[in-house]
Order: sequence, then C-alpha cells, then structure tokens
Amino acid sequence: MLKKFICYVKKSRHGKIMEMKNNESKSKSFLVKAFIFFRGDILKENNKEVERRNKYYIKSFSIMGMVVSICSIIASFILNMFNIKVFIYQFVAFFIYFFLLFLLYLSIKNKDKHYTIVNLLSLVPLMVFGILMGTVFDPNANAITFLVLMCVCPVYVLIYPYLSFIFTLIVAVAFLITAYFTKPYEIYGGDFASTVMFFVTSQGISILTTIDRENSIVNKSKLEYINQYDALTKIYNRGYGDQLTQKMLKNKKYGFFAIADVDNFKLFNDKYGHAIGDQVLIKVANTLDELSKKDGFVARMGGDEFSLFINGIISLDNIKDFAENIIENINKIEINGVKDEKVHLSIGITIYNSPTINYDSLYKKADDALYEAKRKGKDCYEII
Repeated sequence: MLKKFICYVKKSRHGKIMEMKNNESKSKSFLVKAFIFFRGDILKENNKEVERRNKYYIKSFSIMGMVVSICSIIASFILNMFNIKVFIYQFVAFFIYFFLLFLLYLSIKNKDKHYTIVNLLSLVPLMVFGILMGTVFDPNANAITFLVLMCVCPVYVLIYPYLSFIFTLIVAVAFLITAYFTKPYEIYGGDFASTVMFFVTSQGISILTTIDRENSIVNKSKLEYINQYDALTKIYNRGYGDQLTQKMLKNKKYGFFAIADVDNFKLFNDKYGHAIGDQVLIKVANTLDELSKKDGFVARMGGDEFSLFINGIISLDNIKDFAENIIENINKIEINGVKDEKVHLSIGITIYNSPTINYDSLYKKADDALYEAKRKGKDCYEII
C-alpha cells in the first residue's frame, strides 16, 4: 500500500509539473502571438493586398463623407428654418475636407503604393479639426465630435496595430493638453475620463477589426495561391498562365510565346517511379522559371508540358539563343537516384509582333511548332 501511495504521489506531482509547463508554454505562445499581431507581421507579408484595400478605403471614405456632409448641411438648413440653431459651418468644413480627400484619391489612384501612409496622414487634419471643435470652439461643453472621431476614424485605415496605438495615443494626448488650457476644470475632468474610456474602446475596436481583416487577407491569399499556382511545381498553373498571356496581348507587349514538352517523360515514371517523375517536373519548372522570370513568365500547362511568354524578344537570332540556352540548362539537370539519364526538352515557338494576333492563333502556332520540333528528335526547337 505504501509503495502504491508513493507512486500515486509521484504521478500527481509529475502531472502538476507537466500541467504547469503546458500552461507556461501556452502563456508564452499567447504572448508571442500578441507581439506578432501588434507588430503587424501578417499585414507586412501581405502588403500588396493591404495597399489595395487602403486604396478602396480612401475612395469609399471620401465619397461617404461627402454624402453625409451634404445630408447634414441640408438638415441644418431645414432646422434653421424652424429656428432650431445648428452649427452648419462644421458640416461645410467636413464636406471640403472629404472633397479634397477625394481629389487626392483621384491623383494617386493609378499608383501602386503609398495608400496606407496617405490614409493615415489624411486623418491628421480631421483629428485637428475634432480637437478644435471640442476645445477652442466650444470650451464650455464636453467634447463629442473629437471623441467619436478618435474612436471611429483609425479603424477605417488598415495599418499595423502598433501604429494605430501610437497615432491614437498622440491624438488623445494632444486633445487633453489643448483642453487643459482652454476648458474649465470641472468640464476638463469629464473630458479626461471620457478620453481614457474612448481611447481604450478605440483600441478594442481596432484590434477586433484588424483580426477580422487579417483573417480575410490570409484566406484571400490562400485562395489566390490555389487559383494561380500549380500544386506540384509551384509555378503558375495553366489558367493563370493563359490570363497573363492574354494580358500581354491586350497590352501589346511584343515578344514570343512557347510551349515546351519534356522528351520521353514517360520513361522516368515507368523506369524510376512517379516520385522521380515528379522530381523531373519540379526541376524543369524551376529551371524554366529561373530563365524566364526576368523578362516573362512560365506556367505548367499540365502533365509534362509548359508554356512561356518572354517579353521584348522578337529578333529571330535572340529567340534562337534563348531556346538553345533553355535546352542546355535543362540537359544539366541532375535527378537524385538517376545516373546516365539526361532530361531533354522540345520547344515550339511563335513570335508575337502584331496586334492582330489573338491568343487562340498564338497557342495553335506554338503547338504546331512543338509538333514539328518533336518530329526532329530530342532537344529540338521550332519557330513559326
């Protein structure tokens, strides 16, 4: 009985120690996650999508602000007709601000970046106006406009959480300092308490909305990756490759289009197994991607077939040099576990140098050229 009791005590102690370690691990994990979130790592990794969304936010925020301002101005005129005095000038000022913001959007809408910093800086005059409305212009009443702006406006910008915290804190401190020198002591006390409450509320709202946006961005990125990239080779898939090629044709980006096919690929699958076959496809894809990414792109059409679009190369001699360089590099590929067996590639090429050429004819010409190249034997190319 004594031995059993000692064993039980040891197991209990061990269980508690393990539980404490697990809790500590979870605590560290939570702190690490909180730090990563506060630093905005996910937003940094998806900066292109963040900029795209902030571009949309500038447009929608400015249009919505103009509409609300106009409605407020109209309502103010109606109320004044019934001798209900409304401070209409603040709504006029809001309209001017949102109108200028919309003009700013129109001036930068064709650019690919800087929307986030523009969004954040656009809040500065709005916050300054809110501070003046809540202090200098109306020192004998508790601030309302500023507190609402402080709570709502930072949410409309998608920025790193630590920047949102710093920005809102600076604005809150600026308001409290201004209010201290412009308001009676008893009113200032109420504003101080309200500012603290609204600051905490604004951070809570910011955190919740940012988490929701991050999840949306991550899910969108995953979906885009699945739709654009081949699962095995990690290069573009056929669907997205076709889209990019058609975009090149639409924008009249002259160059050449090619379809490449691995010679005797079935040999690798039948003789060495599908794992080796997959390895061949991956290494061929990596080689083609490395050679084409500077001036174009490569996509996997399916099986052992790839398509390439190289922009800016339409000279016959340059195309020949490019094709020979591809075949030379493909021949250098080494496959793990395979000796004395080279990888060979056939390429069908057609030149895009006229705006009248469409994608269907381009593809057919390249496919016909590939057929002729395959007839010649291994490591051959044909230009039509």
